[in-house]
Amino acid sequence: MATFFLIQSAEKQEQSMDARDNTSPPPLIVVVNDDPMQLRFLASVLERGGFRVQPFRSAEDALHVMSATSLPDAIVTDLHMPGIDGWRFCRLLRSSEYPEFNKVPVLVISATYSGEDAREITTKLGADVFLPAPTKAKTLLENIHALLKGNSLHPPTKVLVVEDSRTVAEILRKTFEKRGYEIRIVETGAAARPLFHEMNPEIIILDYHLPDTMGDALLVEWRQCAPTSVFVMMTNDPDSHLALDFMRKGASAYIAKPFDPEYIVSLCENALRERALLHVEDLLEERTRQYRKSEMDMRTILENLPYQFWLKDKDSRFIVVNDAYAKKCGQPNAEALVGKTDANVWPADLAERFRATDEEVMQTRSRKVVEEMRSQNGHPTYVETFTMALVDDQGNVTGTTGYSQDITERVLAREAIQVDEARLEALLHLNQMTDKPVQAIMEFALEEGVRLTGSKMGYFGFVNEAEKILTMYFWSGVAGHKGPVQLTFDECGQLGKSVSQRDPLLVNNCAPGDIYHVCLPPDHLQLTRYMNVPIFEGETVVLTAGAGNKETDYNESDVRQLTLLMQGMWALLEHRKSQETLLRTEQERRIIENRMQHVQKLESLGVLAGGIAHDFNNILSAILGYSDLALRELPPDAPVRVHLSEVEKASRRAADLCNQMLAYSGKGHFCIESLQMNDLIQEMGHLLGLFVNKQTQINYLLSEDLPLVEVDRNQMRQMITNLVANAAEAIGEKDGILSISTGYRYCNAPFLHECLFGEELPAGGYVFLEVSDNGCGMDAETQKRIFEPFFTTKFPGRGLGLPALMGIVRGHKGAVKITSAPNRGSVFCIYFPMASELAEPPRVKKAAPTHKKLNWKPSGLILVADDEECVRGIVNVMLRKMGFDVILTRDGQEAVEAFVQHANTIELVLLDLTMPILGGAEVFEKIRNIRPDTRVVLSSGFSERDISEQFREKGLTGFIQKPFTYDALQETLHAALTSA
Repeated sequence: MATFFLIQSAEKQEQSMDARDNTSPPPLIVVVNDDPMQLRFLASVLERGGFRVQPFRSAEDALHVMSATSLPDAIVTDLHMPGIDGWRFCRLLRSSEYPEFNKVPVLVISATYSGEDAREITTKLGADVFLPAPTKAKTLLENIHALLKGNSLHPPTKVLVVEDSRTVAEILRKTFEKRGYEIRIVETGAAARPLFHEMNPEIIILDYHLPDTMGDALLVEWRQCAPTSVFVMMTNDPDSHLALDFMRKGASAYIAKPFDPEYIVSLCENALRERALLHVEDLLEERTRQYRKSEMDMRTILENLPYQFWLKDKDSRFIVVNDAYAKKCGQPNAEALVGKTDANVWPADLAERFRATDEEVMQTRSRKVVEEMRSQNGHPTYVETFTMALVDDQGNVTGTTGYSQDITERVLAREAIQVDEARLEALLHLNQMTDKPVQAIMEFALEEGVRLTGSKMGYFGFVNEAEKILTMYFWSGVAGHKGPVQLTFDECGQLGKSVSQRDPLLVNNCAPGDIYHVCLPPDHLQLTRYMNVPIFEGETVVLTAGAGNKETDYNESDVRQLTLLMQGMWALLEHRKSQETLLRTEQERRIIENRMQHVQKLESLGVLAGGIAHDFNNILSAILGYSDLALRELPPDAPVRVHLSEVEKASRRAADLCNQMLAYSGKGHFCIESLQMNDLIQEMGHLLGLFVNKQTQINYLLSEDLPLVEVDRNQMRQMITNLVANAAEAIGEKDGILSISTGYRYCNAPFLHECLFGEELPAGGYVFLEVSDNGCGMDAETQKRIFEPFFTTKFPGRGLGLPALMGIVRGHKGAVKITSAPNRGSVFCIYFPMASELAEPPRVKKAAPTHKKLNWKPSGLILVADDEECVRGIVNVMLRKMGFDVILTRDGQEAVEAFVQHANTIELVLLDLTMPILGGAEVFEKIRNIRPDTRVVLSSGFSERDISEQFREKGLTGFIQKPFTYDALQETLHAALTSA
């Protein structure tokens, strides 16, 4: 393992050596370090200090080379190295095996081991100097110079001799002092005890027989106090068992008198070094334990951090992470992420961005803080990420580290404060507009309301005193309208729902064609999200305001901002009421009246087609029903039968017209059939060629054996036409290539998630239609908006072609993949499920009208719920004519109450779909909760397909579409009442 340390440059370095003259070669310094970077760095410092340097990566290499060449002047070594470590290297340099190196000064420098215990062990093993890293270059050079001059840089080793023979004691004194030891001699145990505690000797030599005690008693006593010291027992007693006894009691060596004094010094030195090596093992074990504990402590800290923490190397591979970050990456735990890179766990664009951040902070050696918004389950999540460069002791960049934290609450709180401040500023500005025209005040309030709620459009309107009429004065510009529009609340639908329910309305899941678009003008911006709030004066609603198409969901903060702003505007307008009229001029009122008359004359198929068709069907039900009953009552030869037959025919034609209106408004049904996409494209070949210029070539790449798809043929034609027309527009008048391809592909979930509208589609086989061109292409910003209604990059266009394609694809449970770039063309690939895998919605079982006379005697009680009086009237007559008893109710609430009273006797419920208070679906649920086996037949002007979707798997007994005849009703009831 390499020792990491930094030798800081000294301001001045030694330029000459005092110990040599100008003619002698510089001293040779051997440097041993297993880390090549540290080895080069130390060698550089010593060479700049005027020394010759001989570097080695291991102690084995150094010993081998030094033994065969000239003796070095000094040795500099690391401690923690593979093979022979620094401690054992020192031990060998001072051993009898390598006597030539016994006097060579040794300097140890280490960052892995530091402290007094490491210094003490190193000294005992023979090193002359121990320096902890990092240390200054000046300090290193000063120590080398001192060693070369022979200066002792550490205190001498202390020796305590307890010997009553003065001759032996004097011999030991001279021998140890000659070798540089500090020696103290006493003759008795009593004198030795205080001296032992005073000097803390590293070597203790004890005579066995002392005048006042036995030497082995002192051995046992002191061994407990100084476990690392060397104890040597001396005796002239010939008993051979004494040596074993001394060793058992803790002696390092045993010497029989007489002895060679040089031998006893060598023996003590060897024993001291052996003790030091044992201490090294203890130190290593202790450091290992401390390291493991530190690692566990660090892991505990990491796992309890309220952040997602990571540490990477220079190649962005994860080295350390906590479980919080691993789970964010989709990994089971931290260990599963170690060794991987961002590219292994994040999407490509996100991984590339993270990699770029790592490169930036490593190059600049700075810290980078990124605050970003990420979408999670349709809701914004704000994340703050800190990334920093990792730099080692030598200043080299080794990687990056950082952490992320969820700051959604902080950001939302900050945004709420900012919005509140903006609203206060808006109100302050509004209050200063007392001299401004009323129109300017209302326009400012509307613009601020849209801005404060983060919306794309907005409106507000005034409510009359009876809360029956809504006068829409302003629509935000993007919505497509300005100026007064007067609507009843029956006409304005969802725009006035907050008035009827007297509470704010929040809708965060609008889709094209749903109920929230029914009452909008034909050219109005399609809604994705919508909010409406009522403004009160006392208990009366005086104003309703709305906003739409915020990028994120509307919430209570948006309600508060819009409400407070509109309340401020209303207060200002009330203040101005005595000076200016809030109504428009007489000319404007005439415009409103003319527009109202125009609206009454127009059959607004784009905006109110569904509602008109529904109401018209109710009227036709009465006309067709009564004419049918009249024809039944008249004799065959009655002259009036001819006229009534014409009435019936006209009613049926009107019913067909209603069905067409329903289809146009999105309330009709698809004409689904199984078809071969290739056949349809070939059938349209001549028509498609009309869209392109003469210089454009159309290539057809149609796969053979293409599976069938279940689609609406006419809508497929419209989709192909729109795609080809769009490609032809992109090519323009230049030479171009337009390709139409088909094929089959198995689409897995990840691929579908990459497609538009494919998030909720199941994996499986899909037939694709691809239209590509080499036209002008689109940038990323344009691609984001191509499906927005009314958005177009062509001046004369209406911007409805691709939005229509979107509706067709989604209606057929398909997906879209788009590839495009400026000046590189575009590719639109549409995927539709194979016919065998297309799950068609269940249809309500309905008896086909056969107009055969039924051998059936109707009887029993039928509950009829319909809000149209004319419908209730004709149904009542028909049912009673059949033989049923009838209960008539006008709305959903009344129907439920009547059912509760007669639940045990009612045979069947004939239920209208659209009613006030409670709609047909709610009534159906309540009736089934009261009596689950109740037979329920729905009647509606909407198509059977809509009913099938709405009542999927709910057990609806039957369905009859308005208008209907006596026979159709009788057959439907017969099928419902006689079914199992």
